[in-house]
Amino acid sequence: MLNEFGFRLRFHGLWFGRAGDPPLDPGWPVAALGEGGVSFHSLGRLPEELDALTGLPLVIDGRPVPRSFVVANCSDPAHAYEVHPKGLIGPSAQAWHDLANAWEVGKQDGVDDETLYRRLDAVAQCHGAKPSRNLLHCVLGGRSDGSVLCAAITGALTGIASTLAALGVEQAIVLDNGGSVGWYYCPEAGATPVVVVAGPNHRPTGTAFIEFDLGSFPQPVSHPVLADHL
Repeated sequence: MLNEFGFRLRFHGLWFGRAGDPPLDPGWPVAALGEGGVSFHSLGRLPEELDALTGLPLVIDGRPVPRSFVVANCSDPAHAYEVHPKGLIGPSAQAWHDLANAWEVGKQDGVDDETLYRRLDAVAQCHGAKPSRNLLHCVLGGRSDGSVLCAAITGALTGIASTLAALGVEQAIVLDNGGSVGWYYCPEAGATPVVVVAGPNHRPTGTAFIEFDLGSFPQPVSHPVLADHL
């Protein structure tokens, strides 16, 4: 998902991301990938020998990010508002395009998150676009004990952030959203992967992958705390 703002990959020492984007905040949490598995670090303190993946932060040092941060750092407005580029969701296709244009202009102007949030919210109110509530998100998080949480959650990103923080997640990032979310289980090398999690608009031809060796089938778990909060 490196075509979106804030999503970057470091592989064998080389960074990949959208051309022309400004540097990311060194305080953003980063998922690092090494021989010891997945670990989380702030971007500014990322060990040089580790591969790494960035994403939209949801929890930073145990604190959930505010909505102004989410809106100001989602280059696709459909991740923050109920809109769609073809008008399939929300008031109209024009609502999506006006929000996307306002976001691009704000980033070009270099405005702060709060100012950009107010600009976009004004556009959303003009169109009658509501905050996004039902989009599927793939989230990777880390707890203080070193354990890793990987979750597919439907809901508003700010609500998800608050829930994760309440569950003791110290760092969390969004990996992808909506039709980009697709989880597959491969029982053995060469076998046909089985779809475990995917939204109704899932695009089966993927471009980004993270592979975990679990040793057994991942039994889905519906967490009552998550259900109550979301």
